[in-house]
Order: sequence, then structure tokens, then C-alpha cells
Amino acid sequence: MRPLLLAILAFLGASASSEAAVLIVTPTEPSGTADVALLAKHPFVKAKEPVFPPQEQRTLRDLGSPLLATSMKLTLADESAVQEIRDFAKNRGLKLAIDVNSLPVRLPAYPDAEHDALEEKQWPIRNDGRSQFIFIDELSSAELPGKAGEDLQLDFAPAEPLPGTVPPVIVAVLDTGIDAEHPDLKSRIVKKAAECEALQNYKSCLLKGDKRTCDKTWAKFDSDGNGYPLDCSGWNLTVGKNPLTGILGNTNTADQVGHGTHVSGLIAAARNARGIRGVSQNVALLPVKVVSAAPKAPLRPQSASELEQDLPPIPDPVENGKSWQLGFSDLIARGLLYAIRSNARIINLSLAWPKSADSLLMRKMVELAQARGILVVAAAGNDATESQVMPCSYSGVICVASHGPDGTISSFSNFGAGVDLAAPGSAVLSTWPVSVPGLTPLRFVERVGYDYKNGTSMASPLVAGTLARLLAAGFPSDEAYARLLLGARARPNRDADAKPTRFGNADLAGSFRVQEQSLILPESKDAISLTWDRQSETFPIRVPFRNFWKGAARVDIEARIAAPAGQAALDVTRWNFEQWLPGERKEIESVIRIFDPRITSELTIDLTISPAGQPARTFSVKGQISVIITPSFDAKAGSDVKVSRILNGKVPETALIRTVIPAGNATGQPLEAADAARDYVAIQKSPKEWVFQLLTRDTATGRSDDFTIRAVRSLPSEHGDLLNLYRLDWNRDGADDYVWLYSLPITPGQKNAAFRFLFLDQNLTIQKTLDYTAETAILPEGFQWLGLSSGFTPAWVGVGGTPSLEKKPYDPWDPNPRDPLYLRFYYFAADGLRTLNTSDDTVLVAALAPSVAQKSAGEIPVLLAKGESYRREYFTAVIKETRPGSGPEITDVVTLSMKRYRMLIGADSVIPVSSLAPSPDPMGTAFTSPGVRGALRTVFLMRGTQTAGYSSFDSTQSSASPTDTVMRVAGLFASSARAAAFTQTQYDLLYHDLGSNEFVSTSMHRFSYLSQLAFVRSFVPAVVGDGTGGRLPGVLVFGDLTGIDSSEVIVPEYGTDGKLLGLTQPARLRLVPGTGCQRVRNPIDADQNAPTQLLFFCGDHFVTIPLTFAP
Repeated sequence: MRPLLLAILAFLGASASSEAAVLIVTPTEPSGTADVALLAKHPFVKAKEPVFPPQEQRTLRDLGSPLLATSMKLTLADESAVQEIRDFAKNRGLKLAIDVNSLPVRLPAYPDAEHDALEEKQWPIRNDGRSQFIFIDELSSAELPGKAGEDLQLDFAPAEPLPGTVPPVIVAVLDTGIDAEHPDLKSRIVKKAAECEALQNYKSCLLKGDKRTCDKTWAKFDSDGNGYPLDCSGWNLTVGKNPLTGILGNTNTADQVGHGTHVSGLIAAARNARGIRGVSQNVALLPVKVVSAAPKAPLRPQSASELEQDLPPIPDPVENGKSWQLGFSDLIARGLLYAIRSNARIINLSLAWPKSADSLLMRKMVELAQARGILVVAAAGNDATESQVMPCSYSGVICVASHGPDGTISSFSNFGAGVDLAAPGSAVLSTWPVSVPGLTPLRFVERVGYDYKNGTSMASPLVAGTLARLLAAGFPSDEAYARLLLGARARPNRDADAKPTRFGNADLAGSFRVQEQSLILPESKDAISLTWDRQSETFPIRVPFRNFWKGAARVDIEARIAAPAGQAALDVTRWNFEQWLPGERKEIESVIRIFDPRITSELTIDLTISPAGQPARTFSVKGQISVIITPSFDAKAGSDVKVSRILNGKVPETALIRTVIPAGNATGQPLEAADAARDYVAIQKSPKEWVFQLLTRDTATGRSDDFTIRAVRSLPSEHGDLLNLYRLDWNRDGADDYVWLYSLPITPGQKNAAFRFLFLDQNLTIQKTLDYTAETAILPEGFQWLGLSSGFTPAWVGVGGTPSLEKKPYDPWDPNPRDPLYLRFYYFAADGLRTLNTSDDTVLVAALAPSVAQKSAGEIPVLLAKGESYRREYFTAVIKETRPGSGPEITDVVTLSMKRYRMLIGADSVIPVSSLAPSPDPMGTAFTSPGVRGALRTVFLMRGTQTAGYSSFDSTQSSASPTDTVMRVAGLFASSARAAAFTQTQYDLLYHDLGSNEFVSTSMHRFSYLSQLAFVRSFVPAVVGDGTGGRLPGVLVFGDLTGIDSSEVIVPEYGTDGKLLGLTQPARLRLVPGTGCQRVRNPIDADQNAPTQLLFFCGDHFVTIPLTFAP
């Protein structure tokens, strides 16, 4: 794999740390108010202030939310301190919800469609069965088959009341704004005549009058008393606070992006014979701008109950105290508040955020909307996964997936037990801004102002428009909610089981036909958290339900574990309830009994609900089994679990534990024997200094499994972000020493990343410092340590220029000599950065994966090439110092025999091949590059004997779907019996058994708002024990990006006949650190004694858990 660059990490870290970070802290229990005060005293907290001013606090207490009223906003020096605060709260067991107050948001990347029609081509309105086409890339598109009638069924629903005969339904669109000048939308946008006139008078006054007089006369004009002066047509929350009114935002809701205009047209575009038509003509669109240009996150929806006039007042919008930072949570919460105060009846949220960014503040605002009868609709997401996003998984939220013109779920759409229903979302034509120069449609060229888009962002507003039709017909909001779901049309059979949702496809005519009845649903759409200790045969489960419509005299509920088959069952499977009232909540309890210790971590539980006199309905809920690692977790949880204690001293509760990676020694003897060679450091951070405690194996007493604190040292925090820690005899004095690698902060005007190596002795005293600014060549994350007689030094193969020490003297006849960038071998000599010369016709291709012996001795294997084009030959070699003081040389050159020509220079990535044999050495190195039709081609160079050298073979990994693409390799594995590859497509994790050429896949649970770098880092190759002494390829998935600090393993299952059955995620290997414990970064690599192992630190001891599929 081409190494992920440390320079990128340094740049990202420096960019993030240059801005202050803000947390919102809310007690989860009454006693947590004291915890808020304690956390506010942490040295990393620079400022604190209440989230809500006194008036809003009183209102929230009156609304029954006293804990929310005590929320505190904490300002930190930078984002690097966020995790420190989280760890402090977790280790102290503080009863708090901590929410990050900022999250970059972006609109999802849609595979745009290409059509050439207006209303007659709006298949969501009237589907005649014609195929549609979606754009895949600049050269290709995919045909989507059609099926007549797979639309919203508007033609078969009762006619709408004529506009003006009933009050319009106010639909708040929380998005990028709306183009108010679009001919299809101009008459549909809320206009408050008095405030529009006042706003115009204010603008005119400012042009020709005294500003103070204008401000006094007009700036606070608020005719409707909603607290937002001059809000003629909506509100813009993407700007700062108005100093005159103390309110965040202004009246400019113009759409500079296009997304909000596209969404709005689907809801309510006017039937004016000009362009398209929206679902409802009795809608007043309320623009609420919460996303500005170039946002960075997907888009989603929600629901509620009937408006009640006697509800307590809601918070007012006045911002007292200091100005708020404009974080994602702030904007959406205040957008909801504006919609509530503006009497919206429906809120469309084609927006979303991951669980890691969820916020109590956001949940409470949604609950306030629901309590007042406001229906909230959100999009399910465009990541082709069952994993849920916020606010889609909130109780009562209407979560909308996308279906295509044949009625099946769109290839990109999220689905599953947390998604309520689907609506058209592929190749959808709608309005596009006409007032923004340069913002032109990409796919539709017949006329200005319209374009095609794909996504659940398009499906959500179509449901919002459907709900508006029901409300305009006189149905109260709770009934409209029930009718929408119960009236949904069943999807085609071929799709119902593959990509399920709670109900079918939105159908307005079906919603009108529904007879009054009860609607009893599992209340939560989140997966049910189940805790297992890996030994017990049973654990409890509870499922809450709620009746969303008419009462039922009797309700029978039956439950069964539908998947995995045969691994577990419920002890109690039937329940009976009498007199289930509207809005009432009830709960069932049972016990899950495990039959197979290899049980998967994800359960599917089918719940059949049978109200008296109604058809039975079956819903699925997900259960997620986790093993919680706590300080009391010990060897009883499995005979393979090892506990290692600290024999002297104490590690602070808030210290972060980091791995010290063994890298090289004086004798060249192998260092790595599983975890036995690893040291660790406990780091206690403060703004001015970091205190390091070095934890090493206790060899003096013979208790080699336990640790002692060998050294304690304080180092200034000015060194920057700590990237990695290494143990190696860097000065060749025969004793273990250490090197800390930092990325230095980026200074103003600095173009290149900068790094610092601190060379320390065995007592962690700094002996020397090496600073490097990546001007000549980028320092890759996977650099190696070159062993010289003077000591070990960083070295790598990478593209770059000539180091300054090797440049020719200044020549006045050639003042600016050309310095071509090409692949070179770089290393730090005593006098600075240098390169190793190769012969004129030989080029370096890449560094290969070293054996443990080579790594320990500081020898670096490389691949060389000679010749051009199809006459190119490849050679393997080793770079090392053969004579003391002579410097590095290219030695042990062996010709590489390849059956067919392959271009390995410039490969996309260079990846080590992990060994499935009991060995710490990699089996070889692989080179990947793009193939045809979205495939990935991989060339394996397999390590041979000293005399035989390397052998090679290739394979191609392809996606099962023509609209999907293989993006990267997540792990490569080999032994004498098996070779395998894990690859990531755009949506799935694909496993390829290279021997049998069999493929299986599973969802990657990817979220498009995660950066590519962060996402890649959450998948790590792992060697998994099969419980019988054998080993299997696996992928270790870290889930902290989704809000849960979990780790789980995906591993293939084979039948007794050796046939590949599928992929599984063993429950016993889904490990979550509990209070008082933390997961230690850097899994312990497999070796001759054990498979890959995970390590947790729990206050005064380590817990080591091998990744073994079965006990």
C-alpha cells in the first residue's frame, strides 16, 4: 500500500489545532450538575458559559427539561484537547453528555442522472414504466428499469383543496436556502406582508437616512411576535449575531448551492405550465438556511404529533452573553427553534450527522417540535448501509430511503430496521437556482432552472409533500403520520428481503384509503445494545413499544431471532396486552439463550404485532452484542485472556496509554515476539507539558507478564502532535533507547509539513533532536529504520527532489537548474538528508515489507527496475551498510521472474501481505493499480528462500454491481494453503478467496461525511485464530468514528467442505472499553505464538485479548 503520508496527518492536525474547539456539556442525571462544574475546572478549558440564557433556562425547566437548562458551553484551546476532556470524563465516571459543537457538513456526492423532460418526465409524479438513466462518470451511465405505477400515486388520491380555500401548510426546509426568484417557487414561499414591507423600508432608510434612526425605527420590527425581527421570508443562520437584536442570523435565505432549491421544488413547485410540479399546491415554504456554500455531510428526516395551544412557551431566540461559535449543532438546533416559533407544521431535514456528533441539545429540540405536533422528515442517507444516522434514528422521526423507477431500493440508499419507508430518489428532476451566476445545471440542458439529482435528499421532500397533502385534507398530524406509514405500498418481492424498510413505498392514495386503526411499533429505531461476558449462556433483552394511533382492546406480540439461524433463541416468545391506549408505551422482556459461542455480534429479531381485529404486521429490530471491557474483566472471560499488572507506582486516571513500537537493536537479533517486546507509555497532558511514564516488562522478578514504571519524564508540549513512539538502540550503545516522532505546528506562510524526532535514552532524557521540513520529499508514515554503524536513522523510498547537501554548486550559466522529481532512496546521515545513488539505467520502485530480522538489523528490502516499457526487468535487493562507516549500499540483487509483464512503477499502493502461518514475518508485498470497469489489479511478490528470491502472481478484484467500484485493498493474506484479499468498494467490504476464486461481501457501514483518510484508518488487517490452531484472514474495524469506541472483527466462514459461506462478525470479538478502561492504539501483530491481539488498559493493569474466532 502506498503509505498514508505523515505530512497529510501533520497538515490536518495543524489545521484543526489552529482553531478553538467548543463542547456542549449536559448532565444526564441530577447529580451530574456537580460534574459539569468539575469538568469546567479542567486546565484545558479556556472559557465557559451557559448554553441557554436565563430566560431560556426558565422556559426549559417549565417544559420539564431541568437538566438541559443547566447545559454549559466549554471552549478549549484547540481540537486536540477534545479527546483529553472525553477521556477525563470517562475515566472519572462523570454523568455527562459531551457533544462537539462543530461538525463539517457537506452535501453527498450523487451519481447525477441525465434526462430531457419536465413534468411529463417526472416519474415520481406519474411513472409510465419507462427506464431512466443515471450518470456514473464522464463516460458512462447506467439504465434503471422502470415499472408503471411505482410512483407516489397522486393521480389516484383525492383532489387537493383549491389553493386559498384552506390555510397553507407551512413546511420548513432546513437546508441551503431557496431561490426566491425561481418562477416555480416564487409564489410558494412564506411572505409576511408587514415584515416584508418593514424590511424594504429599513433598506430604503439605510440608503438615504441616518443609520441610528433607521435602526431605532425598523431593526426590531416583529409583527408576528415570533422573536425574529424583519423575517419577511425565512431566516438565515449561517451568519453571525445581530448586535442590535442579540439574535443569530439575518433575513438573507438565498440559495448559493442549489440543494435547498431542488428539495423545495419537489415539495411545492407551482403548477403554472412553466416547468415541474410539486407534490402539494397547498404549501407555504419556509426557508431556514443552516448550510452555506460547500457543506460537507449527507442529508436526512423526522416526525411528531398534533399542535396544542396550551403547551408552555418555547425558548426565545435572543442570544445573551458572548457570541456563539457557528457549529453544526448550534445551527440545526436554532433552525428547529425558528421553525417551531414560525408555526411550521412539517420540517424537512435533508441533512444528517453521525452518532459521534449527536447531541442532547439536538434531541431535545426535535422533541420540542414533536410535542407541538410538528412532523419532522429526514433522509436515510446515501451510503448503501443499514447503519443509522441522526436524526433519522430518533423515535418518531420519519426516515426516508430512496427507491428507483422499478420500486426497488436505490443502489446508494441506506435501508434497514431504522428506515420507515421509501420514496422516489433516483433520477429526480426538480428546480435549480436561476439567480446565481455560474451555478448552472449539470445534466439538464433544455432550459435554465432545472436539473436532475439522485439521493435520499430527494426522497425526503417528496414524503414531506405527501404529508402536506394529508394535513391539507384535514387530518391531524398524528393521524397523518400513521396514515403515511400504513398506506405505504409493498415493494416488489425481489427487493423486500434484500433491502428492507419498516414499511413499503410512499403512496398518497393508499394513505387516504387507510381505515382508522392502531399503529403499534418498536419505539426505538436504534439497535438494541446487548452485553455479554463471553461465558454466560444467557443475557436479558427489553424492547419498548408505542401505539401511534387508535387504541386496541387486545394486542398479541410474538418474537423470534430471525438471524443468525440456530445460534441463539428467546426464552419467552409470546406476550399479551389488554387495552393499549393511543400514545401509550409498553415493554416486553425476555432472555436470549446462546447455543453457539461463535454467535455473530448482530442479531435480527422479528416482532409480529397482532392487534385485535387487524392484520398482523412483522417488524425487525437489530440487536448488537458487545463485550464490555471493565476493570473487573479478567481471565474468567476466556482462558486466552491475559492480565498484566503494574507492580510499582500508579498511572493517573486520565492518562492516555500509547504503544512503543520495537524497531531495531545493536545485535540485529529479532525484537518482536508478540507483545513481549512492547513497551508502553502513560501520557498525562497539560497545556504546558506532557508527563511520560515508561512502562516496561518486569524482568527482575521473573514476572515477565507484568510491568514496572521504569522512568518518568516531563517534556514541553511545544513539540507538537505526537505521531509515533519507537524503541530501538538508535546510538548502538547496546542498550534500549527511544525515539518520539512529532508533527510540528504549521506556522503562517509555511507550505510544507514539518516533523521532529526526539532521540531519548532509556530514562527518557533527550539526547538529540532532528527536525525535518518536507520540502525535498514527503516523509511517509511507513518509513523504515536504516541501521548504520553510527546508529539507526529514518529512511524511505519516495518521490522527491535532490537534497540540498547533494545539489551542484551555483552555476551562473545555469542559475535555475532543473531538479526532476522521481523515486529515490532517502535517509538521514550525520550531516543531513541524503540519497543513495543507483546506476543510470536502474530505478528504485518501492521499499518492500521487511522480515522481523531485517527490521531489527536495520536492513531495507527494495524493488528495482531496469529498462523501458515492455522490456523492463525487475530485481529485488537489500539496502544496508556492509562495512562500518561506508554508508548504505544496494546488495543481494536477485532477478525477479514474472510470467507476464506488469507495470509496478507508480502503483496506487504498496501493501504488505500478512502471513496466515505462525510467523511474525510478512509473506511478501503487493502492488495495486486500477483495472477496467471499476476493478482493482493486484500483483503479489511473495517472499521465498535466501536462494530462490521472490515469486509473483496476480489477481483482479471486481465489484458485484456495475454501479460500484473497488476503491482500495483493506488487507492481503497468504500461507502455503490459502491466499485472500479484503477490498473496499464504494459501499461494501469484499472478501476474495484467491485459491477458489469465490467472493462474498458485507456492508462497510460507511458514512460519506467521514473523511477518506479517517475512514481508511478504521479498517486494519488482522490475523484471526479459528479456535482449532488454524488462522483466518480478517479485518479489524474501529468504530469510534461512529460515536462508539468499539473494535470488531470481520472474518470469513468456511463450511466443513471448505466452501466459502460468507462473512461474519463474532460477538466475542466486538470489544468496547467501559468506564475505567481504554483501548490501546496499535494492535499487537500476529506472530508464531498468537494471532493479532488487542490491548486494553484498566487503571492498574493491562488486558490482552487474542482475536480468536471461537474458544
